[in-house]
Amino acid sequence: MPLIKNMDKESINQIYSNDFKELKKFLNFFTRNKKTIIKITTTFFVLSIMYGFLKKKTWEGQFEIVLDSDTTSSSSNLFGNGLSAINLIGFNTGASSLDTEVGILKSPSVLMPIFDFVKISKEKTSPEKNLNFTNWRKSLSVKLRDKTSILDIKYRDKDKNIIIPVLEKVTFAYQKYSGKNKKREFSLAKQYLKNQISIYKLKSSNSLKQLQDYAMQQDLTIIDLYGRRTSSSISNENTTESQNLPLDNSQRSPIKTNNFIENLGIEEIRVNAANRIRNIDSQIKKIEALGQDPQQVEYFGSTIEALKNTGLPQKLSEIDEELILLRSKYSEKDRSIKTILERRKLLIDLLKKRSIGFLKSERIYQESIMEAASRPSGVILKYKELSRIANRDENTLIELENNLRVVNLEQARMEDPWELISKPTLKKEAISPKKGRIGLIGIILGLFFSSIFAFFKEQKSSLIYEEDTLESLLDLRILEKINILNGTFIKNNKEIFLNEILELNPKQFFSFIKVGSINLDESSKYLNIFKKNEIKYRIYDSLNNIKDNETTIIIMRIGKVSYSEIISLKERLIRKNINPMGILLFTDK
Repeated sequence: MPLIKNMDKESINQIYSNDFKELKKFLNFFTRNKKTIIKITTTFFVLSIMYGFLKKKTWEGQFEIVLDSDTTSSSSNLFGNGLSAINLIGFNTGASSLDTEVGILKSPSVLMPIFDFVKISKEKTSPEKNLNFTNWRKSLSVKLRDKTSILDIKYRDKDKNIIIPVLEKVTFAYQKYSGKNKKREFSLAKQYLKNQISIYKLKSSNSLKQLQDYAMQQDLTIIDLYGRRTSSSISNENTTESQNLPLDNSQRSPIKTNNFIENLGIEEIRVNAANRIRNIDSQIKKIEALGQDPQQVEYFGSTIEALKNTGLPQKLSEIDEELILLRSKYSEKDRSIKTILERRKLLIDLLKKRSIGFLKSERIYQESIMEAASRPSGVILKYKELSRIANRDENTLIELENNLRVVNLEQARMEDPWELISKPTLKKEAISPKKGRIGLIGIILGLFFSSIFAFFKEQKSSLIYEEDTLESLLDLRILEKINILNGTFIKNNKEIFLNEILELNPKQFFSFIKVGSINLDESSKYLNIFKKNEIKYRIYDSLNNIKDNETTIIIMRIGKVSYSEIISLKERLIRKNINPMGILLFTDK
């Protein structure tokens, strides 16, 4: 469009003029060959209609199914990640994908029995017919509707009575195949899981036995739930006193005795015992530094449960109460006060001595715990490794058993992955042949081949049918066109034509040169207008008779002159130095 805007009006008109000329040539071609084109096109049309009536009808039946597009099973969440092993063996508890279901319906394993049925049925009516599976499968269309899970299944056949049985066999074969396929998957999955369960039962038992044997060899079971001594390997030294000194649970280091823990905790017990020993040493130093302060000694003694049970802290408290009462009555020099002070001193010394004794007994106990919990680093590492192996084997066994349970549940709820939403039905009208379409195709083919035939026919004849071709070859213009059927002057009327050529030739004498196949008698009657107007003229078949002072006009009939004749004429005109005024063209249209 921008290119046209930048062009002048004359150029635009030239473009449209050229296009119009090309269209006119195209229409002229069909006009002059209309008889040939109509005959050939009619022949093709008649033959196509006959073919449509003679061709055997093709019938079509169809049904629809809805495929289950949900690819996740409701049981997939029963055991968390329990389906991981099932997925590893390629077992899918969800529905198959839509493409897979379509592929199943198209597979030879499903269609081959149906093909055999069709082949046997057709051999009964036409034994000579050779039917192969590849060509027959093209008659069965299996397609998914766009953006849906609805599957359209269509079957075409020239035998109307076989279509419904074939479609019914398709539904039955697909149902049988899908059920068989799922059963096969379940069977393989169960067999695999059972085999693996047997293997891991043995592995789990062996790994647990190795763990227990190693623990017994290394005396790793001597620490109970609260870190108490349960083995005779610890010295019984001071046990009488220490057994009467139970530790508070907050001071113990509980460990798990389960063989499948990730960390054993023995090291933690040893560290806690060492910390307790340091704490005891600190307490002993503080007791020794207390002196004779009865209140601090009494308070410290009451914090030791075993010492508190002896009643010494209570006796010290009672002596202090008694001393307060005596001091309210007597002076410090009184004998009774001196006596009770001496008793208190002895009781304080005894309480301190007992406290230190209990703490030392506890220290010995903690040392025994630390000694019992001490193991070479390689022993602990190996115990952890054996524990991990036993734990992993046990967890794998549990997961396999859970997976087997999932497979059993899925097998119990196994359903077909599709639903039939329409029964196989046969269309009331045949889908082919469509006579109207066949007739239209016949017309199109007839027009195509007749046009090609007419084109090659014209090319072979080498005749000229276009006026601009004549003007271009001879480098002359057409002065006038005369219709030989009715004598009509096409470009101008007779008077204008005569005035135009008389203006160009005042001598009023013309020589007409006949070219190509043209009847002289027929053309002469149209040249009588020159006689009526007293214009002299002659008609020649050859250029040899033309004189130098004569004005020449070439006469010919369009479609009756060939390229070779025009080229020969051009060469002769140049050789004889003849310059014709123009062309008088006869036409039949």
